[in-house]
Amino acid sequence: MLNAIFKIGHLKTVVLVTIVSIFISVLITFVAMNVIADGLEFSSIFISIIAPMLIAPSISWYIVGLIFKIRKLEDIQRKLATFDMLTGLMTRRAFLESGETLLKIMARDKQPMSLAFLDLDNFRSVNSKYGHAGGDKALKSFSTVLQSHLRNSDLVGRLGGEEFAIVLPNTDLGSSIKVLEKIQYSMENSPVEYLGKTFQCTISIGVSLFHEANEVELEELIRQSDTALYNAKKSGKNRIVEYKESQQGKST
Repeated sequence: MLNAIFKIGHLKTVVLVTIVSIFISVLITFVAMNVIADGLEFSSIFISIIAPMLIAPSISWYIVGLIFKIRKLEDIQRKLATFDMLTGLMTRRAFLESGETLLKIMARDKQPMSLAFLDLDNFRSVNSKYGHAGGDKALKSFSTVLQSHLRNSDLVGRLGGEEFAIVLPNTDLGSSIKVLEKIQYSMENSPVEYLGKTFQCTISIGVSLFHEANEVELEELIRQSDTALYNAKKSGKNRIVEYKESQQGKST
């Protein structure tokens, strides 16, 4: 019923409630007059029409308005839980939940899936030099670059701070690295403008692959990408590192 209300809108719902109220009022009056009294009286029928016509619109307008306000608040809360307000990308929780679903589909269909961790290099110095507003500008710029290079079927989320992650379903390692190279090149060549100044940001990337020889849980796939990212930072930053079993390191 609530979906029907949201579909027809506030005003039409009030009109419909008023019409139904008039109909019920007339029906009750008609039955009462025939059972209790000897017959219908015009004045009673008139009152049964006028009363709900005057009362129902104001009451229903208020109640339906409250329903719409609650729905709006629920939508805002849902959006806050799903999308990061600064970048517009998925939140950590939403990314992990969607990633789990995609991983199960890839495992069922025996298809590869790449997961990459991406981190803005020297982000603390950006915040230190340009302030948090300048840092936010860099994060927004990075999110724009990410979205411009990904398919609708890909997942991209901000996991926290300057750390982002993407999932590329049905994508082997070679193809995913080509996409990541384009992202890396675009970010390096997309100067961030802030308060009349421009600065450049580079990114380090760690990538791991889910496939038949590495059928792991999402948590482990994330750990592998995080380890590869750590090694990318350790070996000079601004590079892409593929996770290999021989790699050692800790999470970034």
